[in-house]
Amino acid sequence: MDRGVTGTADQTTEHADATNVDGQPTTFNRHGAIPPVALGYPDQQGASASDLAFGNSALPLAAPGDLKARADRMEVERLLESGGVTSGQDAIAALDFLLGMSDGERKKIVDRLDDRAFANLLDRLTDDQRVRFTPIVEAAQDPKRRLKLWAAQHTSRARDDLDRYKGNFGDGDGTETDPQISAKERYNRRKSGVDSTEAEVTNETGALMKKRDLSVADVDKMRARKDKELDVEIKHNINLVAETTPRADGSAVQWSEDETAQLDQSLDKLPAEQADGANAVAKYTRRANRNIMDTKGGQYNGNEIDIYDNAHIQPPGRDHVAPVEYAATHEIGHDVAHDNPAAFAKFEKAAGWHQTDRAALEKQTTPENLEHVGGGVHVGDELVRRDDEGHYNAVDDTVIPSSKETGNDRWNYAAASGQEHFAEVYAMAVETPELLYADYVEHPATRVRELEALVHEQQSDPGKLADTKRQLEHARKAAAQRKQLYDIIRNDVFEMQKHQREAVQRIKQRGANADQIKTFEQRSERVSTPAQLAGLERELFP
Repeated sequence: MDRGVTGTADQTTEHADATNVDGQPTTFNRHGAIPPVALGYPDQQGASASDLAFGNSALPLAAPGDLKARADRMEVERLLESGGVTSGQDAIAALDFLLGMSDGERKKIVDRLDDRAFANLLDRLTDDQRVRFTPIVEAAQDPKRRLKLWAAQHTSRARDDLDRYKGNFGDGDGTETDPQISAKERYNRRKSGVDSTEAEVTNETGALMKKRDLSVADVDKMRARKDKELDVEIKHNINLVAETTPRADGSAVQWSEDETAQLDQSLDKLPAEQADGANAVAKYTRRANRNIMDTKGGQYNGNEIDIYDNAHIQPPGRDHVAPVEYAATHEIGHDVAHDNPAAFAKFEKAAGWHQTDRAALEKQTTPENLEHVGGGVHVGDELVRRDDEGHYNAVDDTVIPSSKETGNDRWNYAAASGQEHFAEVYAMAVETPELLYADYVEHPATRVRELEALVHEQQSDPGKLADTKRQLEHARKAAAQRKQLYDIIRNDVFEMQKHQREAVQRIKQRGANADQIKTFEQRSERVSTPAQLAGLERELFP
């Protein structure tokens, strides 16, 4: 036994040399295991005697704030672990208690809840209560707890939103009214999205849980992306999904926050029935371009639209346009054509779209010229292009603005087919109405006036006059056709004549004078959609 220590198994007495305040030697005894004091109390946080004796807390009791945190945590655990018929109400009381705290107080508790209490927080609450979890998610600094809390909040938010669509759907016996049928369709559409959301959350949280070095930043990155998706899904009653096969480099195919925001911007610019009506596109799938030959930016599949990696390629001649937004709007244009067959048929007829065949083309042009028909060639007064299915689509060359006119190739893709032409004019009407008006109304009319003046000047020069007259005839045809196509999209698809009349009545009621009304009417001819018209009305009559 060491010097200065004597005793038995049940008692140890330690003699220590020390001095008292008078400088005289003194001796102290220690009987049993007495925990050390909280060093530096209250300025330094050390474990108290009761902490060490009773355990069950990582929080010291030295500071008043920590005393309160422990008491609050114990109260939350008591409520969450209570049994009997009141457990649900007790869980709500625990949630209210947590939400009533400051952010700092909440952070001291969420990660320190025992596992049973934490599990009950997730399980004992209904969806309308779990949607309130956001401050609790933010308080969790343990990444796995943060992830579990977010998953519960996110899926509950989706399911809670579905309740908005519940209603009277009829008896299912064939006697349902049109409103009941429409209500059921809206519910089914949202239900499909909710089911998809739950599956996506399960897959993504499962993958993150397997990550060895999972961090709060990893969780928050996923949260931001998926929360943005759900925001847009709820807003427009659509379903955003992504293909599950990763790219060749191993990267996952996902909607980014920016892509989702661009889709949202596209839908916000459209009339409600085209964005999220009963017949509007219900599902948008994010896909990867798998090989160099796959150049698609988007694809319409009948009430579903695929958005590819190549949607990020900037459309030519439209540098100020958000590319994914434009790609989405173009594909929605295909859906609008499908839902408005009369307008689409009228559009094709006005443009002169028709299909031809190789034999007919060989009678009109050389074999050398037809070698390039896959990219589009001139045959007589038509533009002809062979599509991927081997069809030869032809259209009057007057309706497709040339690169010489525009200074770029922004209308090249429109020459692929009547469907692509319609979708491009639709997309331009929504995204770049000023360019559409210039290419289809203003510049063709200006060209006609210039050639008419030139014809007048060349009356004494027959050699030049004949060629100028041919150009004038072509220009007049182009101006008439393009204006007709502009009006079909503007009036048959977007019903702008009706909206203009209603807008004029509104500004008259607000006291607009004749000059103001004339200015509004002239400028409104340059916009193509109700949203653009509303913006013009706000600009001129704030």
